[in-house]
Amino acid sequence: PPEDVASIPLATDEEMPVLDLAPFFASGTVADLERAAAELRAVGKEVGFHLVVGHGVPREIIDGAFAAARAFHALPEAAKEACAMGARGVGYLALGHRKLPSRGTGNANASFVVKREPGPRDVRMDHVPWPPALGLPFRAAVEAYCAAAEGLCRRMLPVYAVALGLRPGHFDEAFREPMFRARLTRYPPTPAGRFGIHAHVDTSFVTVLATSGPGLVFYSARTARWVRAREVDGALVVNTGQLLSQVTNDRWMATRHYVLHTPVASPAAAEADRASSVGHRGSATPGHRYSLPFFFNANPTYQMRVAPTCCSPDDPPRYPPTSYLEGQAVAQGE
Repeated sequence: PPEDVASIPLATDEEMPVLDLAPFFASGTVADLERAAAELRAVGKEVGFHLVVGHGVPREIIDGAFAAARAFHALPEAAKEACAMGARGVGYLALGHRKLPSRGTGNANASFVVKREPGPRDVRMDHVPWPPALGLPFRAAVEAYCAAAEGLCRRMLPVYAVALGLRPGHFDEAFREPMFRARLTRYPPTPAGRFGIHAHVDTSFVTVLATSGPGLVFYSARTARWVRAREVDGALVVNTGQLLSQVTNDRWMATRHYVLHTPVASPAAAEADRASSVGHRGSATPGHRYSLPFFFNANPTYQMRVAPTCCSPDDPPRYPPTSYLEGQAVAQGE
């Protein structure tokens, strides 16, 4: 993938559409569900990355999570290392870590990771090594963001089901006790060519993301080029993960993406960012970039199958029934 951020164009509306969920969330009618599903179907087949507005996640909850991220990463390194990730896969990952997924080259980011994983490994929020110096308000802010993001994902499940030609409640059983992982990630400014996180696809069903500024780059299959993600005030980024792609028998795409948090050298590119990229924390500013990815998955032991509407005698299932613990957890190096 390209390493010079100034040479990467900003995504167009076609390359990164905006989906408004407010009409369906407000009415709950079949007509509004089908309209949302039709828009999502095109995104899933042709794009993989999009923005959502009308999502119902309060601004104050997102702002609170960003404040928590900044507070954690401002702690002395020794205090953060005291919260280091252990066997349960939760806690602090220092700058240059090579985990989630495991990789040979270090990432230019630091993260605080939380997870809820029902089932045999039984990872709960109580198992997270919360930093004592930040007290209960830090945990409350993180848990509020996770609860809001999970709520959004659950409310979107009928839209995904109908978009695949299934009944609205098709995914209810698979997500009765869903697993999630969330990260409070800090990206320091890096030299050109240094990736904040290397090109990858998410192993989730879907990922919801709030960011403090530009830096996300993804591959647009519609236009066959790498593009910088645009930001719309109040919008969240949503992308298809490998689990959902497998459910669709690869009819929907899990899109490769990475982060370049390098100052934009070109005045024209910088002006385009200022004009087109306004996120939850205002326009792009120099310094550290923060992101809050929320990875939503089915119950870890539930065996997900290719949707019956996505296979046929001429196009049989390409994936056997597989649970998170059998598939995505292995890919993550857990």
